[in-house]
Amino acid sequence: ESFIEFILLNVLIITTTRNAMRDGAVVLLLCVMRQFGYQREINSGERVRLASMIVLGSVQVLLLTLVCFALDSASDDKWSQFGPYMGSKAWYNISSLTPVQEELADTLPMCLVRFPRGMPHSAKLDFNHSLSLADFGLMASLTYEPQNRVAEGCAHYFPEWHMEPRPPSVLDEDWVRFVMFTSDTNSTTVIAVRGTLTALDVLHDVTLWLVPAVLQLFNYIGPDVADGSWGISMSRLSQLIPLAPIRKQTTYDSVFLAVEYMLEHYPNRLYYLTGHSLGGGIAKLVELQLKTRIKPLTVAFAAPGVEHAARVLFPSGISELGNELATLTVEPNNDVISKIDVQIGNTLNAPCDGRALTCHSIYRTLWGIFQKCGSMTRRELRIPCGWSPEAPC
Repeated sequence: ESFIEFILLNVLIITTTRNAMRDGAVVLLLCVMRQFGYQREINSGERVRLASMIVLGSVQVLLLTLVCFALDSASDDKWSQFGPYMGSKAWYNISSLTPVQEELADTLPMCLVRFPRGMPHSAKLDFNHSLSLADFGLMASLTYEPQNRVAEGCAHYFPEWHMEPRPPSVLDEDWVRFVMFTSDTNSTTVIAVRGTLTALDVLHDVTLWLVPAVLQLFNYIGPDVADGSWGISMSRLSQLIPLAPIRKQTTYDSVFLAVEYMLEHYPNRLYYLTGHSLGGGIAKLVELQLKTRIKPLTVAFAAPGVEHAARVLFPSGISELGNELATLTVEPNNDVISKIDVQIGNTLNAPCDGRALTCHSIYRTLWGIFQKCGSMTRRELRIPCGWSPEAPC
């Protein structure tokens, strides 16, 4: 009865009004109120209880499915952007910009951003001895490579860099995979965290950002419960949800321990954190959790925010949460993952004309940056085919 009434009223609304979405939502709300007890003699909210049980049961089925897929795909690590072997795919040359193109690129913030290499107190930021957004994006893309191919990719993109051995204090088994790249002068280290690749990574996403996503969903359909005192209270009450009391040692504690180890044993280096999607979000959480005086700067690509996630992960509170982190988040156009939670720090838009899933790809993001800014170095850069429809294999 409620369903038929809802359909008929919406057909009438769509044919007689210009704002059908708003009126349709009002009708849906009234129909739900009537169906679940409004003007009906239903004792103790029985239908509400049944509906809640159905929703919770569906969530449990979804999580169980994710766990099964995660166990099945945990060892699936064979895909490579370079193909079965290095050079098996066609290459596209990304050249440095011509003087005319450089004048246009000088008006785009993403082309102008540079990060120093070497000691933090370097007096001059040299173009040829600095890191660009493309450099961090390429390092983040190498984290998706099989373990035996990362070194080959590093030698291809960054011949003057090498892979840093894993610190001995880091856990052997962990949900997160990360790679440390160090310049040959041992003056700069970039710790890159892998994003979502397997079903286990999807389960990791759900574990860390389920509560922030639910809070944002309520903001769209009702009052704002994510900001201010409401947000703090809801985040802390979310500890009652089974997924919320997260054991950090099973999620991203290995990255945190690795950063602490490097900062303690090699204090004279300049450190950066980077990552794409889930990896970028974890990099920002690690930076937020560090208690050291000097923290590494984080460059994240298409990564979710961390304001509400931090309140869930650290219920005791973090004093620096209200301040801006030394973080730059690159948000591709049409990407939805970077809209989850609230971003802390600085954000920068990147061009993308595709759909949401396509624009979330780190390779599509890098291709858009290359088309506007060139290789962002004084040399040509060779990338494999398939990163964009404009670069077919």
